[in-house]
Amino acid sequence: MNWRMVLFAAATMHAGMAACLMSGKVVDAETGKPVVGARVSADPLGRPFKPAIVRLAGLQGVFCFERLETGVYKLISQRAGYMPLVYGGRLGSTEGMELNVDGVTEAPAMTLKMTRAAWLTGTVTNSNGELLENARVALWHRIWDSAEHRWNSDWISRFDSDDRGAFHFGPLAPRIYYLSAEEREDRAGLDEKGQPTPGSGPATYFGGSFKFERASPVTLEPGQEAGVTIAILPRVAGRSLMARLAPGVERSE
Repeated sequence: MNWRMVLFAAATMHAGMAACLMSGKVVDAETGKPVVGARVSADPLGRPFKPAIVRLAGLQGVFCFERLETGVYKLISQRAGYMPLVYGGRLGSTEGMELNVDGVTEAPAMTLKMTRAAWLTGTVTNSNGELLENARVALWHRIWDSAEHRWNSDWISRFDSDDRGAFHFGPLAPRIYYLSAEEREDRAGLDEKGQPTPGSGPATYFGGSFKFERASPVTLEPGQEAGVTIAILPRVAGRSLMARLAPGVERSE
């Protein structure tokens, strides 16, 4: 074997390999295992008509951007079953760290820790247990109001139940959520004057309350799909509201 030829070929191959201007690894935030096939995008900032450069994470979760034009980039990773992640940003945020690329200098390797998404599904019924179509279900979380020095509700999204009374939220970041449901006026019928009549009182919060402060939280863990059933009851003296968790979902204190 001609070792000179082998060494020359190795040196030539190494010289022909482009350096990774941005590189790293995509892993599961819980297990640390590689997220194979994650879609990693280098999104140029300040250039709206410039497409993002995309790489797929390999068997070890590794990605490499060999060539990038000079500029500022945002690094984003996506994978089915996971929450999208912007490098340097908070979970669920579309903002993150701005990465400067000069087209020559290799940036230190980065680790993108992706969190498995969660889902919240369920059904809405009336006081008789009948499934309600077109009921409005709202998803909330709780935020601290520093001006008022108290916790307030913060609306996230809504879903109108289908013809089976079903609703679906997701993918969601694992955290604590709150739910409310109310019957739409346009589904409740008309009075003797032809005016829509409300089918219920104020929105029913999960846990059996008309007030957000008394609502029961639903805690979603990474990768969990929780099921919830909410019964909407009118505001009637002497009657209580009903709400229950579906099997397999624990109530948080």
